Amino acid sequence: MASLKKNTGFSMIELLVVMAIFGFVIVGASQMFVQVLRDYKQQSEITMSNIEGIVGLELMRRDVENAGYGLFWDWREGTAIAYNEVDPADTVAGPLSDVTGTTFNPPRALVIGDNTAWKGSDRLAVKAVNVTMSERTDKWTYFKSDNQPYLWNPPTENLLDTDLVVVISPEMVKDKLGSRDARILVPLTNGQFSATVANRSQFNARRQEFSFMFVVDPNVNNKPALKMPFNRADFYINSSPSLPANCAQGTGILYKAVVSQEGPGFNAPLPLLDCVADMQVAVVSDDNSDGTAETIHQGAAPDAMAAWDAKATRNIREVQIYILAQEGMRDSTYDHPRPIERVGAPPPPAALTVGRDFDFAANGIPDWRRYRWKLYTLVLKPMNLK
Repeated sequence: MASLKKNTGFSMIELLVVMAIFGFVIVGASQMFVQVLRDYKQQSEITMSNIEGIVGLELMRRDVENAGYGLFWDWREGTAIAYNEVDPADTVAGPLSDVTGTTFNPPRALVIGDNTAWKGSDRLAVKAVNVTMSERTDKWTYFKSDNQPYLWNPPTENLLDTDLVVVISPEMVKDKLGSRDARILVPLTNGQFSATVANRSQFNARRQEFSFMFVVDPNVNNKPALKMPFNRADFYINSSPSLPANCAQGTGILYKAVVSQEGPGFNAPLPLLDCVADMQVAVVSDDNSDGTAETIHQGAAPDAMAAWDAKATRNIREVQIYILAQEGMRDSTYDHPRPIERVGAPPPPAALTVGRDFDFAANGIPDWRRYRWKLYTLVLKPMNLK
């Protein structure tokens, strides 16, 4: 009689044990996968923050290094020409103006509003003809008594007949201190200060043989004249309804805003950096003109350089900018070690402290512990002030 083959399988207990082990493996692997995704997202946000910082702060660097480009230092024989800068009713931007009532001063290339901006941060005003959003304000040329501007090669560098320009005459002037170099704003025959290139013959013939013509506005709206004989860009932090959702509560956006050449205020601001907590600015100057930058200036609100004139700002040799910003997104597993961050250089032994100590909680950032914070440091040397 043929033997019967016995069929056997896994018991219920064995299946349950295998399923339990498999379940533990899956749970462990899924937790690792979630952590990997979290780390990847955090690193991606940090990378995006760093890229945003590089791009936005590069615009700031360019403008600060160009401070003073195309500016005049002196009026002809002390006779000022009236112009408008910003609305004097603007209590934050107004004090950084070089127009006070009916007093019109040559522009200072850099002006700091010390602790006058959002939550006590600094505001920086940079004055030059080429701090606008238009590449045409980088254009310049020179011309002689025949009123024919020098033509560049390639021709794309030449001025257009419709460009609104100012003319600066480099001259030697005498005052109570003796003879010195000056940059005189050349007026028109009607006493104004700007005209289109096509109407350049209206500029007063009383100027140096070689005078410089700078484009201040590309004149796309066919303006009859400029509001002021230079441009101004302000850098400041402010809150915004468009603040990204991943930013810590209580942070803001670093903006660049250019003063309008048509209205009393600013053109639409350009966001440079998100999730910013604070900005502090200082300048280092060569006050005794010995060739060494030795004096740090931060000043007091509302205008840290109120006692300076246009010629004094030529002694600035370095601009220090410190920006405290969030790096990456909120991380529930991270614990930031410091409730107070130094926004600026460490306090030196002498009374030359740069910046301030920023208290997160006191400045309305309650969840500061769960965010990483980065201090951006820019040490810049203006190229047009010597």
